Amino acid sequence: MQIDYKYLCHGLGHLTGLEIRVYLEQELIEHYAHYPFEPDIAGIISDRASQNQDNAFYVETEELLVFGAIRARQDNRLLIIGPTSHIRPGKQAMLSILYQLAGSHQQLPELEQYFANMVPYPFENFLEILCFVNYAVNEEKLTVSQLIRRNDDFNFSTSSQIEATDKWYENNQQQEAHSRIIHMKPRKL
Repeated sequence: MQIDYKYLCHGLGHLTGLEIRVYLEQELIEHYAHYPFEPDIAGIISDRASQNQDNAFYVETEELLVFGAIRARQDNRLLIIGPTSHIRPGKQAMLSILYQLAGSHQQLPELEQYFANMVPYPFENFLEILCFVNYAVNEEKLTVSQLIRRNDDFNFSTSSQIEATDKWYENNQQQEAHSRIIHMKPRKL
C-alpha cells in the first residue's frame, strides 16, 4: 500500500489541530502546523525519537509536553505528532525549550503565542490518536495500554543504559582519582 504522506499529514493536522511532521532519514519532507514556530519544537525530542525503533511511541519532556511518533516500516518514514499538553509551559519552561533549540530569548513572545495556540489533549485521547495512525500506516492494532507498556519498557531500558553509563563514569573517575593519589609526591613543609 502506497501512503500519501502529504494528504495524511495535512488531513490529520486539520482534523486534530496538532502539528504533524514527516521525516525520511532525519530530513523533513512534509509538515503541517496551524501555528508554526521556528526552530521546530520537535527538535527537543529528536535524539530520543531516533533511538526508539518501535512502530508507535510517545515522548514526554521535562516541560510536560507530549509528542507522538509513528515509524512507517514499509518505507522508513517517521511521523512526529505534537506537542500537546494539559498544562501550558510557564516562562521558565519556555526559556528551557528555547535553550534546547538554540533559539534566542527574543523569541519568547512568539513561543508564548505558539503554546497559547497548542491544542491540549487529554493524555489517553492523544494516545488513541497515535494508535489509530499506527494502524493506518503500519496495519498494526495497538491499545493504549499496550502503547504505554511499550513506552515504559523503552524508557526503563534507556534509563538502565544511562544508569550503567553513569556508574561506569563514576567508577572511572574514582580510579583516576585513586591513581593520582598514588602518584602524588609528598610535599615538604
